[in-house]
Amino acid sequence: MLRTGNSPLSAPELASGTIRAQSRKADEFARNAHSLLASTQKARPKAISLWVRWSNTTGWRLSPAYDLNPVPTDVKPRILSTAINEDDNTASLALALDVAGYFELDAAQTREIAAQVGKAVSKWRDESARQGLSKAEIDRMASAFEHEDSKLAGA
Repeated sequence: MLRTGNSPLSAPELASGTIRAQSRKADEFARNAHSLLASTQKARPKAISLWVRWSNTTGWRLSPAYDLNPVPTDVKPRILSTAINEDDNTASLALALDVAGYFELDAAQTREIAAQVGKAVSKWRDESARQGLSKAEIDRMASAFEHEDSKLAGA
C-alpha cells in the first residue's frame, strides 16, 4: 500500500519524492501512473530509472519529481515518446496496468497504487485554485487531468 506514515498519498508528497512504497518497482509504477494521470508525458522507462536513488537511512526512494508540465490534449495528444509496452505509445493507464509484470507487481498492487495516485491527482482543480490560478486557466488544463485514465484510476 502506497503510504507516507499512516496517511494517504498526497500530490505534494508525490512531487517532493517523499512517498514510500513496498518496493522500488512500486515507486516506479507510482511515478509512471502520475505521469499518465496528469498528462505530463514523461512516463519513459529511462527517465523513471534516473528518478530512483538510494538513501542509507530509507533505502530506495524517488528523487524529487521534475519537469512535470501537464499538457492539454489540444496542444499535444496523449502520446508518449516511448511506448509503455512493445506495441503502443498511447498514454494509457490501462496499458500500464496490463504490464504490471514489468514492475514485478501483481494486478491488485498496481490497481491500488493507481487508485491512490488518482486520488491525489483528482485534487488538481482545488490545488490550482489554491495556488491562485483563475477558473479560465484551470478549465484550460482540464483535458490534461480529466480523461478516461482518471476514471479508470477511480478518481
